[in-house]
Amino acid sequence: MPKRVVPGSITNPYRNRENDFSPDLVGNQVTKSNAFFTSGNFTLTTNSSQTTGEFFNTGEFSDVLTLDNLNLTLEESIAISDESNILSVKLKTNPNNLTSYVYFSDARKFIETEIVDIINKWKGSLYIKFSYINSTVDSFNFDSDKNISYFEVSKNVITNKFNLITENIPNLTTFGSDDISYIQGSFKKYEISNEYGKFPIIGYTGNTETDDYIKIKTKGLVWPTLLNTGTTSGTFQYHIKPNEETLDKLFFDKLSPFQTQLMNKNSLPKKYTISLSRKSDTFIGQVATNLENFTWPVTDGFNIDYTGRPYGEYVERLLRFAAYFDREITNIMVNKLVAKAIFEFDTPSNGTDPNSGRKMDKLMKIWGREYDKIKTYIDAISFANVVTYDGTDNMPDELIKMMAANLGFDTIQSFSDNSLIKFLQKTNDGVFNPQGNAPSLSEMDLELWRRLVINAWWLFKSKGTRKVIEFFMSLFNIDPCLISFNEIVYVAENKLDYPLIIRTLLDYYGFIPNDDDIAVDPQGYPKILPNTIDYYFQLNGFWYDGGVEENTKPDVKGNNPHFGPYDFGKAYFEKYTCLLNNFVPAETTLNLNLLTFNYFTDYSLGSIEGTGQVIVEGNNVGTTTQTGVGSILNNYNQFYGNVMNDDDRVENAVVLNAGSDDETSNTGLNSFHINFFTGDQDQCLIDNCPTNISFDTSGTITYVFGPDVLTLEDTTCCEYFGYENYLNVNDGTYPCYWCPPLDSIVEENLTNGDIRLEILKPDGSTKNLTPECCSKRGGTWFIPIIQNPNGTISEGKPYCKKNDFTIDPSGNEAVA
Repeated sequence: MPKRVVPGSITNPYRNRENDFSPDLVGNQVTKSNAFFTSGNFTLTTNSSQTTGEFFNTGEFSDVLTLDNLNLTLEESIAISDESNILSVKLKTNPNNLTSYVYFSDARKFIETEIVDIINKWKGSLYIKFSYINSTVDSFNFDSDKNISYFEVSKNVITNKFNLITENIPNLTTFGSDDISYIQGSFKKYEISNEYGKFPIIGYTGNTETDDYIKIKTKGLVWPTLLNTGTTSGTFQYHIKPNEETLDKLFFDKLSPFQTQLMNKNSLPKKYTISLSRKSDTFIGQVATNLENFTWPVTDGFNIDYTGRPYGEYVERLLRFAAYFDREITNIMVNKLVAKAIFEFDTPSNGTDPNSGRKMDKLMKIWGREYDKIKTYIDAISFANVVTYDGTDNMPDELIKMMAANLGFDTIQSFSDNSLIKFLQKTNDGVFNPQGNAPSLSEMDLELWRRLVINAWWLFKSKGTRKVIEFFMSLFNIDPCLISFNEIVYVAENKLDYPLIIRTLLDYYGFIPNDDDIAVDPQGYPKILPNTIDYYFQLNGFWYDGGVEENTKPDVKGNNPHFGPYDFGKAYFEKYTCLLNNFVPAETTLNLNLLTFNYFTDYSLGSIEGTGQVIVEGNNVGTTTQTGVGSILNNYNQFYGNVMNDDDRVENAVVLNAGSDDETSNTGLNSFHINFFTGDQDQCLIDNCPTNISFDTSGTITYVFGPDVLTLEDTTCCEYFGYENYLNVNDGTYPCYWCPPLDSIVEENLTNGDIRLEILKPDGSTKNLTPECCSKRGGTWFIPIIQNPNGTISEGKPYCKKNDFTIDPSGNEAVA
């Protein structure tokens, strides 16, 4: 469960990028004020039916782990409590970059030393090759009751590449715990690997001076074909090799970072392949990064080669690759950081002793190697807060759960087993891994938390939606049919027509509101309003502890202020219920002789559309007592009739009567009665359109207003002149175009091979260009000639034909 989220701790890989989850897509989906989940996206139903009384078996709870049931041997306990295993972390640098391993020192010498060290560390096997002459298995016997196989192998058919000791040497104790070359003393760490599987060795007797055969006892039926045929000897190809657990513990776990890449057993298509990158210049002058693969040859299927032509070519390619780096990039301690004069005092080697001569050169390379070790940790610090799926240039795996805790997760153990060794060790029963090596439970646990950390920002931003639940169902591979959602969602069929919204607001309110107050962006999607002190995302969302009571000091930790009460997002999303934010209708008033009149006060005595009568009432008409035509009535015509006639939308405003006659007032108060004609609003707007329009070279309609030349933007006037408004993506305006911009021009291939240029209108339809616009946008006005069935010739419908040249996007002009 997340405790709190601190956005400042979310590092660069988690920042919102293009096409990532966006709160713009979250609509107002509040269903009830007491909805159980955040934002009210879910409803809860109650099943009031009685229980069946049937008991279901829900399984067993896991046992409590104690020192008694961990089943640890003394050797396993020492291995787990080893101080080096507890404190060490493995850096996650770029495995393809050679400079991640060597930079100041000699790359060629570094690779040579690493290869030699691998050969010395390798735990080899006894390789028994298929033979047409000699039997490779003798005296085979299988005990089906005990599931144990017995057989003998002649020493003469064994290829012992790494000089393992097969003999029976009593009381031999000179080998350390990591040395398993004496098979008789370490046979429990070996297994038989053949085409039928892997079989652990549970008994072994080495050869002697008088007996050339080694005797082996294994668990399982190791030679089923011999059992089926009833024979006791045969010829097979197989290995007597260290088991996977031993090989991991005594070899792979002890490799350096570069050696780990050289011996990458999970590499594809072949194991033990390292991929190193090198930059090179292309023939067009650009720098390209190439990956070169180097595969350590394994001729017998298990033992790494250290002789032969394939091995020689492998080492030669690696050293040639390193030599290039030494010339161009690495070995800078010798090449750049030390004066060349120092090396002039070096003496050359005598040719026989590798330690003779060139002592300063060797000393500088030794210092460079020490600097390389320090540089590796310095580089790793720069990626201390980076977690990605590929694990390249990342924080150490051992620290991932620490980052998850910093992000607010309770880092519980995701996988468990009563055997602590089974939790830590890898297995060889992988289902999908091509190398047959499945991760351990601890590695699976780290990979789970890696994915949670990477997706933490998305999980926190998506809280309260079904996407979070679906994420965890997918993460744990839970079948969707096991869970049923009852969710109320409002789906928008399409985005809004922004120009239509502007025209509607203009028609309805008489003015265009400020763009910041409209809850729709120019593309027609809901717009995220700017955060203010009184309005911000997660307003009233003190969600992680339910808010605080009144008159108590809130907790200001984390990403607060998150003051209560917790309202399920209602305060934040409520602004999206209104298209126009904080709109207050404007009132037009006119004060004349202390009389406030509103053209549309009384709707009961006349129509306000077309020809009609409107009553305007006031409290200061007490001196007006006459009705009909009189001097006072004429005064009112002078004051009020003339004022209304100044409005272009009003015609023939005449005061019919004024006074306190109840017949002319539905309230009995002092009033006057006006008769006037009102025109159509659009026609009034057209009458106000400019008459001095001109066609700008950029394609827009302009007009002269005083000393300035302005671009026509009024949609009614633009439509009246026969043109259309289009969005100018540079400044967000909607100018009136006689020839729309380049991004509105589309092409259509005709059956005769011509390309017709058309205008893509904002509503998605197209129309033909005018001859003037066709020439402006790089086309030719073309009139097709049609051959009629009766033999006559007529002209077809003209269209704008695209020429064989392009259009300069910066100048909107045709260029060759």
